[in-house]
Amino acid sequence: MPDLLRSPQIASFVPAGVLFHDSEATAKSLVAILSSMDRSACILMCGRLSHILSGGFECELLERHERAAMMVLSPAQVKKVNQYHREQRAAGPPVVFFRAQLLELARWAAEYAPDGTASSLDFGPGFKQCFLKAAMMAGELWSKWAFRSDFGSTGNRNEDRERALPSFRLGTGAAAEAPGLSRIIGRASLIVGRHLVDVRGSFVDEFAQATGLSVQDYLAYMACILMQYQKIDQPFLFEVEAFGAQTQHHKELGQFLELVSQTPDDMKRSLWTDDQRKAVDGGANAAWDPKSLIERPVITTRFGIGVVIDPVLFADAFMCGPLFRCIPVVESVNGLFGDYGIALERYCQTLLRRMYPETQSLVRRLETNLVVPGTVYEVDALVSCDPDFVVVECKAAFAVHAATISSSPDAYREFLLKKYGVSKGSERDRKIKGVGQLARVIRLGVERKIFGDGPSSSSPQILPVLLVQDESMTAAGHARFLSEAFRDAIDGVVGSGLDARLGDFHVHPLIVMTVGDLENLETSSEHFAMADILRDYSNHHSDRNISLHDYMATSRYSGSLLHSRSLAEAGMEVLRRVETEVFGLQGTT
Repeated sequence: MPDLLRSPQIASFVPAGVLFHDSEATAKSLVAILSSMDRSACILMCGRLSHILSGGFECELLERHERAAMMVLSPAQVKKVNQYHREQRAAGPPVVFFRAQLLELARWAAEYAPDGTASSLDFGPGFKQCFLKAAMMAGELWSKWAFRSDFGSTGNRNEDRERALPSFRLGTGAAAEAPGLSRIIGRASLIVGRHLVDVRGSFVDEFAQATGLSVQDYLAYMACILMQYQKIDQPFLFEVEAFGAQTQHHKELGQFLELVSQTPDDMKRSLWTDDQRKAVDGGANAAWDPKSLIERPVITTRFGIGVVIDPVLFADAFMCGPLFRCIPVVESVNGLFGDYGIALERYCQTLLRRMYPETQSLVRRLETNLVVPGTVYEVDALVSCDPDFVVVECKAAFAVHAATISSSPDAYREFLLKKYGVSKGSERDRKIKGVGQLARVIRLGVERKIFGDGPSSSSPQILPVLLVQDESMTAAGHARFLSEAFRDAIDGVVGSGLDARLGDFHVHPLIVMTVGDLENLETSSEHFAMADILRDYSNHHSDRNISLHDYMATSRYSGSLLHSRSLAEAGMEVLRRVETEVFGLQGTT
């Protein structure tokens, strides 16, 4: 199921010393290696490998790592890696290349590798050996920075877990896989191209003012980039001048490519600061913000060859790119992102309506935007699953860059509470968001009887769901942390875990569900009820040490998970438009 849901898989990182005994991974040694490499070739190779590892080939994890390794390593080096892996008795496949490493190397290459003199692209044996050495060093430098001290023991298990949250998140992001084609195109088309346009009447004009494009053309042209990768000789690379040459929109596509692309010199300017250069001079690495790679994810080189530098960031460019581009022309950035949050909420409610359509029954199974009587508080979605209830709160917090994550364990915990919980401060200054909002509407909902009076003999269950867009919230420890914040935020609860009671109701620990999880459940609900999998997950993992996403991938439900029909249809609609309006083809999709 390469486009649907992958089981959590363990892999073992191969240190640079396994293949290069005489080399220590330092900032100075990495700069020295890069000084002898062609900058453009290095960046292009990073992009190719990243696509292979992130699911560009529809195969399992081991095969993808094998493909990536065999593109660069010699047969003798492959043998050494396998021998090291056997000696270590490590779980999972040996990892030579991974996403965060390749992004790190591309960034360093932009700054420290020179433009070569060769007139054509050469991925020969000499280049590959330098690239391999540089990549393994970049991986170790990134790991030393990302995992520096967060796993140290304080003697308090809970404190240790929370201190490790930044490392868990960075580790999850380091090997993240890009969503499949239908998910990328379909989700962006529905949320940005449909719901955001409906919510924000000015968005179409704002986007046109900022880009010179319509929203629909932007999405269609982004899909065109993905279609450039269907090449056998050099997959994931494309000729810049030939981009769109066989289409009816060659001129427009050329202008679009300028909008979403950057050169290695542009990367150097956008991804490096003076402070970061000083850190390298002092022998250290530093966090950096990938925002410019989301705004302009295509790298064009002096060879006339282009590459999407990272497929995960490219997926973000589909979703977040249109918002970022409108920032210079809108009156209120908060208003823009607030409207996006409403659009995301409407999208998720639409998925739930497909799962729980209206019937002639006297009881409505799904209520959306339900106002708690006598209050100003709203329930984003309430699902009645006799006798139980699923209460859903949607939160459109965007993924954050590494500097925020790694600043300190305390700062990251505070960030999570601000984004998903209840901010600290005076009662007047407290802003109810996500977890806090969910806790409040459940407590008030019980008091105001929106869940009914409760039976006299047995207690119905309330399953609280925080629905988030940030896929990194599936990282270890995050569901537990937010679940504990939820328990602290809800007043009047007696007991803990599955025994927690609020009046006549059992209130389960918080369930963190991603939008991707909900998409996976939409069509799958034809075979099992969402409430059933939520109950089973809650009963098996009440401590929330395992995320719902990972449970879905390994549970008895995994074989019944189906692709989202609505996403597939929306993605196909965009692709049909590309074929008919851009390529002038009819009826081929």
